[in-house]
Amino acid sequence: MFEVKVADVIANTDQENSQSYIIPLWDEINHRVLPIWVGIESGETIAQILDETLLSRPMTFQFAANLLKATTAEVESVRIAELRATTYYAIVSLHCGQNVQAIDARPSDAIALALQVNSPIYVAQEVMEQQGILIPPDIEGSPLERGLKRYRNQQEQHRREVGQEEQMRQARILGDTTAAERVKSNRKLLSFLFDENWADNES
Repeated sequence: MFEVKVADVIANTDQENSQSYIIPLWDEINHRVLPIWVGIESGETIAQILDETLLSRPMTFQFAANLLKATTAEVESVRIAELRATTYYAIVSLHCGQNVQAIDARPSDAIALALQVNSPIYVAQEVMEQQGILIPPDIEGSPLERGLKRYRNQQEQHRREVGQEEQMRQARILGDTTAAERVKSNRKLLSFLFDENWADNES
């Protein structure tokens, strides 16, 4: 096994796989990187954990970490254990009292959980030798987290745009929407939920 760390979260710009992210697992000692492809939702979740994004409510992996903590179970390690055809398989080693349970998992889920609870991530030697990319000796240092920085900037821009839209919406509600319009809107909603002809009935 080789210990690795998540070096970045990179939006895939390949048109055929544009709805995905690449998670490079960085083997610093042997100067290699193993790219793992994950879906949009998984990639953004991993980016949020790496970026320590503050959310109003616990999301899935924070919830899972809280459950483990409440039951005194601990994630001992996560490992990318096998590659079958084009599918990676991961194992989460869960320490429960005197026992260690090996739990099958998708790599994206296993990686996200490991980041959430700060447990080590490993890659099997066979997997790394088959799919790892050896970094040329003239390239020094560590990955620059450019993908994560780009994600952070996009999220900041999105938050600004959403904030402006919310302000405009609130202004419309407070200033432009009359009580009669709100009643009409409510009746339309109730009509859809219960009786499609009800909204047209003025009685």
